[in-house]
Amino acid sequence: MLDQLIDDVRRLVTAYQQELLPTLLGDLVDTQDRAFGLLEGRQRPAQTRTSV
Repeated sequence: MLDQLIDDVRRLVTAYQQELLPTLLGDLVDTQDRAFGLLEGRQRPAQTRTSV
């Protein structure tokens, strides 16, 4: 789950430079919601730290 989130953020960073914001807004909101869900949920200590 965390690896997918990291991949999505990287994709959005690249897309943000090439696409208009309104076309990315839905993906940005979905990714933000998933990130906040992970932060609010229970994780093992090893899952709370990653290097991007």
